Amino acid sequence: MKGGGYMGSFERYFDSQIVKLIEQSEKDGGIWLKDVEPDQLIEVYTQKSIYRLALVDKAEHLVAVNSTGAHIDKPEICILNGSTFGGSMIRLGWIGIGMNLEFHRRRKVRPILTTSAVKTIKVKKDSKAAQELIEKANKNTAKNTLS
Repeated sequence: MKGGGYMGSFERYFDSQIVKLIEQSEKDGGIWLKDVEPDQLIEVYTQKSIYRLALVDKAEHLVAVNSTGAHIDKPEICILNGSTFGGSMIRLGWIGIGMNLEFHRRRKVRPILTTSAVKTIKVKKDSKAAQELIEKANKNTAKNTLS
């Protein structure tokens, strides 16, 4: 679950603080959505909440997500844009330790959700739980689309 090494010559284009954050992210690791299988559940532990994710569409970065936090209180379908350090720079399709996840929700009010920093990531093979999460999210999302 290491970062995938994209530093190289990019260092000269970023502020030194950003370079330090990127280097730390490379060391801390994470997981690419493209490497997640349909029968897997991803549990993401952030500073404030736990997020459970099941992959719906790998190419579109669609996930079913539920959390222990107040912002996602029932399963829904979201686009997992990737991970960010809290600003506009985002690592697409990446769930990175020490970074914040960014979800794009299918609603008019507060469509972008940025989590607190990721502390731990656990990947579990559980096709039944993944499918149940997807079914509940599809049902809830159909009711609440663009509300």
